[in-house]
Amino acid sequence: MPIAMSGHIVSGLGVAANLLHLQMPLLRGFLPDIENYRIGTINVQLDHALDIKIPDIVTPPLQWEPNSSVGERFGFTSVRLELGEKTHEAWVYGAEFSPHRFNYTVVELLAPPIDGIANGLRCTLHLERYTGYIVI
Repeated sequence: MPIAMSGHIVSGLGVAANLLHLQMPLLRGFLPDIENYRIGTINVQLDHALDIKIPDIVTPPLQWEPNSSVGERFGFTSVRLELGEKTHEAWVYGAEFSPHRFNYTVVELLAPPIDGIANGLRCTLHLERYTGYIVI
């Protein structure tokens, strides 16, 4: 069952571009089109919480940090990002050790470059495989 979730674009922590520069060569095997993506994330503050339990793609632990013996898993979930009259293919990017991991109202997206992205811009995420559950 598909679902649409509204939100708006917000600033991130300002570190995604540097981290993705190191991660992208390892992620290429899981997301072949990643070379065409913006180096950085699009951060969306959702109006309602989204908890992705089973991403479309989950990597094994990847050692992307120089001088680290710890690997990090990444999860990717396909979405469509609606901005105004246009819809863009994107992936929810979930890094195992991200400070956003347990903030269910913020998602980080990977996508090709999109003109007109600005803080405060309203948007809608479209997910195709919503299973529909409510936690009270």
